[in-house]
Amino acid sequence: MRPAVLHRIVAAAIALVVIAAGVVVWRGMMRVEPLSVAEPRRADLRSLANTSVFFGHQSVGANVLHGLAALDGSAEAGIRIVESTDARDVAVGTVVHAHMGVNGDPQSKIDAFLEVMDAGMADAVDVALLKFCYVDVTAETDVAAVFAAYTAAIADLQARHPDTTFLYATVPLATARDLKGTIRSWLGRDAGMGPEDNVARQQFNAAVRDRLAGTDLLFDIAAVESGMDQGVSPRSHAGADYYVLDDSFAADPGHLGEAGSRAAAAELVRTIGAVRERA
Repeated sequence: MRPAVLHRIVAAAIALVVIAAGVVVWRGMMRVEPLSVAEPRRADLRSLANTSVFFGHQSVGANVLHGLAALDGSAEAGIRIVESTDARDVAVGTVVHAHMGVNGDPQSKIDAFLEVMDAGMADAVDVALLKFCYVDVTAETDVAAVFAAYTAAIADLQARHPDTTFLYATVPLATARDLKGTIRSWLGRDAGMGPEDNVARQQFNAAVRDRLAGTDLLFDIAAVESGMDQGVSPRSHAGADYYVLDDSFAADPGHLGEAGSRAAAAELVRTIGAVRERA
Protein backbone atom coordinates (compact mmCIF):
# COMPACT_ATOMS: atom_id res chain seq x y z
CA MET A 1 0.00 0.00 0.00
CA ARG A 2 1.30 3.43 -0.91
CA PRO A 3 2.38 5.57 2.08
CA ALA A 4 0.05 8.41 1.02
CA VAL A 5 -2.96 6.08 0.91
CA LEU A 6 -2.02 4.55 4.26
CA HIS A 7 -1.63 8.02 5.75
CA ARG A 8 -5.13 9.01 4.61
CA ILE A 9 -6.63 5.83 6.06
CA VAL A 10 -4.91 6.38 9.40
CA ALA A 11 -5.94 10.04 9.46
CA ALA A 12 -9.54 9.11 8.72
CA ALA A 13 -9.53 6.47 11.45
CA ILE A 14 -8.12 8.94 13.96
CA ALA A 15 -10.74 11.51 12.98
CA LEU A 16 -13.46 8.92 13.41
CA VAL A 17 -12.24 8.03 16.89
CA VAL A 18 -11.99 11.69 17.90
CA ILE A 19 -15.49 12.47 16.65
CA ALA A 20 -16.92 9.35 18.27
CA ALA A 21 -15.25 10.25 21.55
CA GLY A 22 -16.70 13.73 21.27
CA VAL A 23 -20.17 12.29 20.82
CA VAL A 24 -19.74 10.10 23.90
CA VAL A 25 -18.44 13.04 25.96
CA TRP A 26 -21.23 15.31 24.70
CA ARG A 27 -23.90 12.79 25.67
CA GLY A 28 -22.17 12.30 28.99
CA MET A 29 -22.55 16.01 29.68
CA MET A 30 -26.32 15.80 29.24
CA ARG A 31 -28.64 15.72 32.25
CA VAL A 32 -28.55 12.21 33.74
CA GLU A 33 -31.19 12.27 36.49
CA PRO A 34 -34.47 10.67 35.40
CA LEU A 35 -37.59 12.70 34.80
CA SER A 36 -40.37 12.34 37.34
CA VAL A 37 -43.77 10.83 36.58
CA ALA A 38 -46.69 13.01 37.67
CA GLU A 39 -49.53 10.67 38.55
CA PRO A 40 -53.00 11.90 37.55
CA ARG A 41 -55.45 13.23 40.09
CA ARG A 42 -58.08 10.80 41.30
CA ALA A 43 -60.67 13.31 40.15
CA ASP A 44 -59.34 13.11 36.60
CA LEU A 45 -59.40 9.31 36.66
CA ARG A 46 -63.02 9.43 37.84
CA SER A 47 -63.78 11.89 35.06
CA LEU A 48 -62.30 9.53 32.47
CA ALA A 49 -64.31 6.68 33.97
CA ASN A 50 -67.43 8.70 33.12
CA THR A 51 -66.28 9.58 29.60
CA SER A 52 -66.10 7.75 26.28
CA VAL A 53 -63.00 8.37 24.16
CA PHE A 54 -61.71 7.47 20.70
CA PHE A 55 -57.94 7.59 20.25
CA GLY A 56 -56.40 7.26 16.77
CA HIS A 57 -52.69 6.48 16.83
CA GLN A 58 -49.83 4.16 15.91
CA SER A 59 -47.08 2.58 18.02
CA VAL A 60 -46.33 5.42 20.45
CA GLY A 61 -50.06 5.58 21.06
CA ALA A 62 -49.91 1.93 22.05
CA ASN A 63 -47.24 2.93 24.60
CA VAL A 64 -49.62 5.54 26.01
CA LEU A 65 -52.43 3.01 26.32
CA HIS A 66 -50.08 0.57 28.04
CA GLY A 67 -49.25 3.33 30.49
CA LEU A 68 -52.95 4.10 31.01
CA ALA A 69 -53.65 0.50 31.97
CA ALA A 70 -50.71 0.61 34.41
CA LEU A 71 -51.71 3.84 36.18
CA ASP A 72 -52.66 3.47 39.80
CA GLY A 73 -56.42 3.66 40.03
CA SER A 74 -57.26 3.02 36.36
CA ALA A 75 -58.62 -0.47 36.95
CA GLU A 76 -60.39 0.54 40.15
CA ALA A 77 -62.07 3.44 38.32
CA GLY A 78 -63.43 0.99 35.76
CA ILE A 79 -61.58 2.40 32.75
CA ARG A 80 -61.62 -0.04 29.82
CA ILE A 81 -59.39 -0.05 26.73
CA VAL A 82 -60.90 -1.57 23.58
CA GLU A 83 -59.38 -1.75 20.10
CA SER A 84 -62.13 -1.07 17.56
CA THR A 85 -63.46 1.34 14.94
CA ASP A 86 -67.05 0.24 15.53
CA ALA A 87 -69.17 2.82 17.34
CA ARG A 88 -71.18 -0.03 18.86
CA ASP A 89 -68.19 -0.82 21.08
CA VAL A 90 -68.34 2.59 22.73
CA ALA A 91 -69.44 2.75 26.34
CA VAL A 92 -68.96 5.09 29.27
CA GLY A 93 -65.51 4.61 30.77
CA THR A 94 -64.13 3.13 27.54
CA VAL A 95 -61.11 4.31 25.56
CA VAL A 96 -61.74 2.91 22.09
CA HIS A 97 -58.66 3.04 19.91
CA ALA A 98 -57.30 1.97 16.53
CA HIS A 99 -54.24 2.36 14.34
CA MET A 100 -54.76 5.10 11.79
CA GLY A 101 -53.25 5.15 8.31
CA VAL A 102 -49.62 4.42 7.52
CA ASN A 103 -46.55 5.57 9.43
CA GLY A 104 -44.66 8.20 7.48
CA ASP A 105 -47.81 9.37 5.68
CA PRO A 106 -49.62 11.85 7.93
CA GLN A 107 -52.33 12.56 5.36
CA SER A 108 -53.28 8.87 5.37
CA LYS A 109 -53.81 9.14 9.13
CA ILE A 110 -55.95 12.24 8.78
CA ASP A 111 -58.06 10.55 6.09
CA ALA A 112 -58.49 7.38 8.18
CA PHE A 113 -59.50 9.40 11.24
CA LEU A 114 -62.04 11.39 9.26
CA GLU A 115 -63.51 8.19 7.84
CA VAL A 116 -63.90 6.58 11.27
CA MET A 117 -65.36 9.72 12.79
CA ASP A 118 -67.91 10.22 10.03
CA ALA A 119 -68.91 6.56 10.10
CA GLY A 120 -70.58 7.13 13.47
CA MET A 121 -67.73 7.23 15.96
CA ALA A 122 -67.83 11.02 16.37
CA ASP A 123 -71.44 10.92 17.51
CA ALA A 124 -70.81 7.99 19.87
CA VAL A 125 -67.93 9.36 21.95
CA ASP A 126 -67.49 12.36 24.22
CA VAL A 127 -63.85 13.00 23.29
CA ALA A 128 -61.75 12.08 20.25
CA LEU A 129 -58.18 12.72 19.17
CA LEU A 130 -55.68 11.80 16.47
CA LYS A 131 -51.99 11.70 17.33
CA PHE A 132 -49.22 11.50 14.75
CA CYS A 133 -46.05 9.44 15.25
CA TYR A 134 -42.49 10.77 15.25
CA VAL A 135 -41.91 9.28 11.78
CA ASP A 136 -44.71 11.45 10.35
CA VAL A 137 -42.72 14.66 10.79
CA THR A 138 -39.04 14.73 9.82
CA ALA A 139 -36.63 17.17 8.20
CA GLU A 140 -38.10 16.13 4.84
CA THR A 141 -41.65 17.08 5.85
CA ASP A 142 -43.51 20.16 4.68
CA VAL A 143 -44.33 21.06 8.26
CA ALA A 144 -46.62 23.97 7.39
CA ALA A 145 -48.68 21.79 5.03
CA VAL A 146 -49.08 18.97 7.58
CA PHE A 147 -50.00 21.46 10.31
CA ALA A 148 -52.59 23.10 8.05
CA ALA A 149 -54.13 19.77 7.01
CA TYR A 150 -54.24 18.44 10.57
CA THR A 151 -55.72 21.51 12.22
CA ALA A 152 -58.23 22.06 9.40
CA ALA A 153 -59.43 18.46 9.66
CA ILE A 154 -59.91 18.63 13.44
CA ALA A 155 -61.63 22.03 13.24
CA ASP A 156 -63.94 20.73 10.50
CA LEU A 157 -64.86 17.69 12.59
CA GLN A 158 -65.56 19.93 15.57
CA ALA A 159 -67.89 22.08 13.46
CA ARG A 160 -69.77 19.05 12.09
CA HIS A 161 -69.95 17.22 15.44
CA PRO A 162 -70.37 19.96 18.04
CA ASP A 163 -71.39 17.58 20.83
CA THR A 164 -68.01 15.85 20.71
CA THR A 165 -64.81 17.45 22.01
CA PHE A 166 -61.90 17.00 19.60
CA LEU A 167 -58.42 17.23 21.08
CA TYR A 168 -55.16 17.98 19.30
CA ALA A 169 -51.77 16.40 20.00
CA THR A 170 -48.14 17.35 19.57
CA VAL A 171 -45.83 15.03 17.62
CA PRO A 172 -43.70 12.65 19.71
CA LEU A 173 -39.93 13.02 19.63
CA ALA A 174 -36.85 10.87 19.10
CA THR A 175 -33.96 10.60 21.54
CA ALA A 176 -30.63 12.32 20.91
CA ARG A 177 -28.44 10.20 18.66
CA ASP A 178 -26.04 7.95 20.50
CA LEU A 179 -22.73 6.74 19.09
CA LYS A 180 -24.34 3.88 17.17
CA GLY A 181 -26.94 6.17 15.65
CA THR A 182 -24.29 8.73 14.74
CA ILE A 183 -22.22 6.14 12.90
CA ARG A 184 -25.36 4.85 11.15
CA SER A 185 -26.13 8.40 10.03
CA TRP A 186 -22.66 8.67 8.48
CA LEU A 187 -23.52 5.57 6.48
CA GLY A 188 -26.75 7.11 5.23
CA ARG A 189 -28.94 5.20 7.69
CA ASP A 190 -30.88 6.27 10.78
CA ALA A 191 -33.05 8.57 8.64
CA GLY A 192 -35.58 10.64 10.53
CA MET A 193 -33.81 10.32 13.88
CA GLY A 194 -31.37 13.22 13.87
CA PRO A 195 -31.44 16.68 15.45
CA GLU A 196 -32.72 18.19 12.21
CA ASP A 197 -35.75 15.88 12.45
CA ASN A 198 -36.52 16.91 16.02
CA VAL A 199 -36.19 20.53 14.85
CA ALA A 200 -39.02 19.86 12.36
CA ARG A 201 -41.09 18.26 15.12
CA GLN A 202 -40.47 21.27 17.33
CA GLN A 203 -41.70 23.54 14.53
CA PHE A 204 -44.93 21.55 14.25
CA ASN A 205 -45.37 21.37 18.01
CA ALA A 206 -44.73 25.07 18.53
CA ALA A 207 -47.37 25.88 15.92
CA VAL A 208 -49.90 23.58 17.60
CA ARG A 209 -49.14 25.07 21.02
CA ASP A 210 -49.62 28.58 19.65
CA ARG A 211 -52.92 27.58 18.03
CA LEU A 212 -54.27 25.96 21.20
CA ALA A 213 -52.93 28.48 23.72
CA GLY A 214 -55.50 29.31 26.36
CA THR A 215 -57.51 26.14 25.78
CA ASP A 216 -57.44 22.69 27.38
CA LEU A 217 -57.56 20.96 24.01
CA LEU A 218 -53.91 19.95 23.61
CA PHE A 219 -52.48 16.57 24.56
CA ASP A 220 -48.88 17.73 24.70
CA ILE A 221 -47.08 14.40 24.64
CA ALA A 222 -43.87 16.00 23.38
CA ALA A 223 -43.65 18.29 26.42
CA VAL A 224 -43.94 15.25 28.68
CA GLU A 225 -41.49 13.10 26.71
CA SER A 226 -38.82 15.79 26.70
CA GLY A 227 -39.22 17.11 30.23
CA MET A 228 -40.11 20.50 28.77
CA ASP A 229 -42.96 20.55 31.30
CA GLN A 230 -40.37 19.96 34.05
CA GLY A 231 -38.13 22.83 33.00
CA VAL A 232 -35.67 20.97 30.75
CA SER A 233 -33.96 23.45 28.43
CA PRO A 234 -34.01 23.06 24.65
CA ARG A 235 -31.02 22.09 22.58
CA SER A 236 -29.90 23.90 19.44
CA HIS A 237 -29.12 22.75 15.92
CA ALA A 238 -28.21 25.12 13.08
CA GLY A 239 -29.61 28.00 15.09
CA ALA A 240 -32.96 26.34 15.82
CA ASP A 241 -34.16 25.12 19.21
CA TYR A 242 -35.50 21.60 19.65
CA TYR A 243 -36.23 18.97 22.28
CA VAL A 244 -35.58 15.23 22.44
CA LEU A 245 -37.26 12.20 23.97
CA ASP A 246 -35.57 11.92 27.36
CA ASP A 247 -33.53 8.74 27.83
CA SER A 248 -35.20 8.03 31.17
CA PHE A 249 -38.59 7.84 29.41
CA ALA A 250 -37.40 5.93 26.33
CA ALA A 251 -37.53 2.22 25.49
CA ASP A 252 -35.66 2.85 22.22
CA PRO A 253 -34.91 5.93 20.10
CA GLY A 254 -38.60 6.58 19.39
CA HIS A 255 -40.76 4.64 21.82
CA LEU A 256 -41.69 4.96 25.47
CA GLY A 257 -40.59 2.70 28.29
CA GLU A 258 -42.59 2.03 31.43
CA ALA A 259 -41.99 5.41 33.08
CA GLY A 260 -42.52 7.34 29.85
CA SER A 261 -45.71 5.43 29.07
CA ARG A 262 -47.13 6.20 32.50
CA ALA A 263 -46.15 9.87 32.25
CA ALA A 264 -47.75 10.27 28.83
CA ALA A 265 -50.88 8.42 29.94
CA ALA A 266 -51.15 10.64 33.01
CA GLU A 267 -51.00 13.71 30.77
CA LEU A 268 -53.77 12.30 28.57
CA VAL A 269 -55.93 11.67 31.64
CA ARG A 270 -55.23 15.20 32.88
CA THR A 271 -56.11 16.72 29.51
CA ILE A 272 -59.38 14.83 29.23
CA GLY A 273 -60.22 15.73 32.83
CA ALA A 274 -59.65 19.42 32.10
CA VAL A 275 -61.91 19.52 29.05
CA ARG A 276 -64.64 17.54 30.80
CA GLU A 277 -64.49 19.85 33.80
CA ARG A 278 -64.94 22.82 31.53
CA ALA A 279 -67.80 21.22 29.56
